[in-house]
Amino acid sequence: MSRPAESPSVEVGTLAKLFNLTAVRIHQLVADGVVIRVARGKYDLWQSIRNYIKYLQERKVNQWSSAGEADNPGDYEAHRARLTKAKADIAELDADLKKGTAHDAEAVAAVWADMIGNARAKLLSLPTTLASQLEGMTIQERKEAIQHGVNEALKELADYSPESVTKQYVATQSDEPQEIEPEDDDEATE
Repeated sequence: MSRPAESPSVEVGTLAKLFNLTAVRIHQLVADGVVIRVARGKYDLWQSIRNYIKYLQERKVNQWSSAGEADNPGDYEAHRARLTKAKADIAELDADLKKGTAHDAEAVAAVWADMIGNARAKLLSLPTTLASQLEGMTIQERKEAIQHGVNEALKELADYSPESVTKQYVATQSDEPQEIEPEDDDEATE
């Protein structure tokens, strides 16, 4: 029988190239006890390789168990349960959006953009609309006419309704508009 050869000692640069790491990372692994130092600037090659492989394997195992669940690549049932729950959450959110108990950010933005656009158009048309009406009026009557015009334009913004957001969302989700009535509180508790 032949006696196993003594493990060669190598420099940090050799291990860094072998492990595809930096010299700084090799020194961190020395501090962690993964790479074995045998002398100043010399490291045990075979033992360091075995330890580094073990370190990588443990890291991979810990990656899957760090969530605290039975969540590893081979756990089909856990993945299937997560997928089923995610699908149920999506369906519940979609139903809430259609009922109007939750709102889609894009639908809210679209409704507000329309409302602001309409108010802007009314405000910008005030000079043209009021120019002919203000002739022959007193200062007080002019103030009241201008105030009335501004109030009419701002009323556009005050007419916001959550139902308009729900209608906008439903319209963007299908070709045919659908009406879904919100649940009554009495029915929800039964």
